Amino acid sequence: MSTVKPALQEPALISHLAGANNYSWLYFRNGEKKMLAKSLSYLHTLLTGFVRVHKTALINPVCVKSLQSPPSRRMPGAVQLENGVELPVSRRRWQQVAEVLQPFLDNEISDREHVANSAATTSTAQQVQASILLVTDETDDAQAFKHIIETKWPRFILHAMRHGTLLPEMLADLPAHERPALILMDARKARAERLHALRRLKELPNCSRIPVLLITPTNHNAIAEGYERYANSVIALPDQPATLVAVAERIGQFWLQTVALPIIDIPDNELD
Repeated sequence: MSTVKPALQEPALISHLAGANNYSWLYFRNGEKKMLAKSLSYLHTLLTGFVRVHKTALINPVCVKSLQSPPSRRMPGAVQLENGVELPVSRRRWQQVAEVLQPFLDNEISDREHVANSAATTSTAQQVQASILLVTDETDDAQAFKHIIETKWPRFILHAMRHGTLLPEMLADLPAHERPALILMDARKARAERLHALRRLKELPNCSRIPVLLITPTNHNAIAEGYERYANSVIALPDQPATLVAVAERIGQFWLQTVALPIIDIPDNELD
């Protein structure tokens, strides 16, 4: 407890906490971080003003920059912090989290926008049969990649996230039919984080069958490391954002058109 109390003496300096089992990472707003041998549930009792957005994440509400509603009823929402970190918001916690965080947002969503977003989400949930998850640091190019995939292969919807650290825990927490049919992991940057997430994904019985495409730099070591961690395919690209968009159609033609993905049909009663 002697190491915990000093770290929590000034909650206003804390951005968020990320937990796994009985350990938690404490992230400060100045970029520093500290590991504590305490569970998130315990630390939440000490940081009563913080918001539990997911079983793996606890945030300081004053650090919230934006809140993204779930793109479909089968996917979690997301919250972006002032430092650019994006964290998942559990479906079961979404309504409560949105109500608590709304006063902290700079721009509130109008009633008209809220209705429009809800209608679009419902429509998407009814039409989309499977989802693809893209993990990349290139936010702008992720949007272009998303447009190409969803325009040419409309039965798929692509979701993008910038950080893969909590990806295994997030997917393991989802029911089988809500997990993505395909994961694209861009490891040209944050290589160690992506490789660690890939290894942990392949060790989880509930997630190991999801095909993972690892995008790496064009060097032999990076390619070998990808296959050593059981990537289903390694795509070697130069460290240029535009190249990711350039291969989008080729990826779609093979993985979405030729390959049989482990898509699980969703029973009608689970969509009610």
